[in-house]
Amino acid sequence: MYRINIRLLSLVQVLFFVFGIISCSGSREGKLGSAWPAVEFFQGEGSNWTSDNDGSWLLSNGSTGLIKAPAWWPDNRPPRGEMVVLELEYRDNMQTPARVEVFSGLARADRLSGSELHRIGGMNDGAWKKARVPCPWDFLYAYGGDKGEREAVFFLRSGQGSISVRSARLTGPQIGDEENWNAQTREWVAYSQRGAKADPAYWDMAEDAVLEGPLAEEPLVAYQRS
Repeated sequence: MYRINIRLLSLVQVLFFVFGIISCSGSREGKLGSAWPAVEFFQGEGSNWTSDNDGSWLLSNGSTGLIKAPAWWPDNRPPRGEMVVLELEYRDNMQTPARVEVFSGLARADRLSGSELHRIGGMNDGAWKKARVPCPWDFLYAYGGDKGEREAVFFLRSGQGSISVRSARLTGPQIGDEENWNAQTREWVAYSQRGAKADPAYWDMAEDAVLEGPLAEEPLVAYQRS
């Protein structure tokens, strides 16, 4: 199980690195060079936000909240190379991470269907934290509503426990976003694996890898066999 998670994590990091290289050169300040549009904590079908006593927005165990903004681009997707970042300030009262997703047009043509961008929290330490969630142009698709509106739609899906969000905004990429994304991903993967135990049947089936030639001297071989 450990080997599988490391491979998945490495793949995710490579994809983000590629997205970052493509997008940073073409990032810009929102519609017509002005500020990015304001976001809305959507209250309606499929969205389960409740207002907390401190003015923040709360999602209870396993629920989903929609965050949306008017689409600032004229076509189905933003211009090639553009990157937007959803910045969230949240309180982590979850035993498992929350998923941040976006309507990408790559899954079902359904408002409630999104593509995963990041996972946040899951430390259950009650601390207020900031997450910057990058979304490249080819993951963002304008959702057309029943009234003809065009929107960017993000989803926050709470983990086990609750998450409070006291601010959310769209912004452009910054230096350090890639490192922060990687660090937060390593944190929740390590926390999720803490105390995990492999099924005993795994060890019964496990075999020692037989490597020949130069590979036998390598400290790490990324792919051994299918």
